[in-house]
Amino acid sequence: MHLIRIGAIGGVEALTRKFGGNPIELIQRIGLSPSQFRDPNTFISLAKMAELVELCSIECKNPLFGLSLGLRQNPGVLMDLLVTASQEKTIHEAIENFSNHLYLHATGVHLDLITTGSETRIQFCFEITTPLGIEHMVQVGAGQLINFISSMVRDTDRRHLSLCLRQGAPHHASIPDGQCPYPVIFSSTFDGALICASVANQPPHLDEEILSRHFKEYLSYLKARYPGNLLSQMKEVIGRLLPSGECSVDQVAATLDLSPRSLQRMLLQENTSYGLQLQAVRCAIAKQHLEHGLLPITELALNLGYSDISVFSRHFKRWTGASPRAWRNAVKTSRSHQG
Repeated sequence: MHLIRIGAIGGVEALTRKFGGNPIELIQRIGLSPSQFRDPNTFISLAKMAELVELCSIECKNPLFGLSLGLRQNPGVLMDLLVTASQEKTIHEAIENFSNHLYLHATGVHLDLITTGSETRIQFCFEITTPLGIEHMVQVGAGQLINFISSMVRDTDRRHLSLCLRQGAPHHASIPDGQCPYPVIFSSTFDGALICASVANQPPHLDEEILSRHFKEYLSYLKARYPGNLLSQMKEVIGRLLPSGECSVDQVAATLDLSPRSLQRMLLQENTSYGLQLQAVRCAIAKQHLEHGLLPITELALNLGYSDISVFSRHFKRWTGASPRAWRNAVKTSRSHQG
């Protein structure tokens, strides 16, 4: 089963309400609980998420619901991948890096880069289907992809970006003014984005002002999702930073707009510490990945910030009483008995 991290697609409920729909009823209709959408680091079925987006488009009578949702996504939603990818030498290599690490947020999605003459095509496909199709999930993916690429391109070169969809243009709907600053090519030969090859070969350009804005928007999101709850805010930040290799008390504090000393003092008041919270997040993420078999144990250890798999195994056994492999096998055995 292919999975997606809830936090990889934010704002489904808010956008559905904006267009007059009832997101809670739709979430329950596909067999999920609204509570599953409260923790952005929870993984759910990718097919279920796609079905939800299709239902929302029908409920809202909006043939461009998915595209609106994708374009509304702050690139900061995938900030860990953005920071890591932007360290590559070229935008082309950065997108390849993004493709290689996309499984941290979703499985069952494939990205390919094809350069022909003066153009580079970034195309993607989903390995899922739903009774309602996946048209709007494809729209979401295209919107997120072009936002991600745009965040690494200089302002003067963004005119060389185009968003491409194989589906035909809807007859009775249009993209709201200002929501999509790029040309949208409907009835394209692929789903994804098109960029001038010369731009793709330039170094990634992460504007400090844009990064600052993303972090501020992310901080506002954290405060809105976890009002007055520093520990929950901190755990989400740690979970997002771990795969980037940039997770430290200094970086976590900066993301929360605090000094390291202030953060540590506030944690002390909560009778905890950065180290204990880091341990809790690593344990929770490790269990989730091992339970669903999202990636090999060696790769899991690296994405949790361990350079030595033996250290990860030793820590995991201290947390759970079993090695990662033994814990995973026990979960599989328990499931087979339940089935």
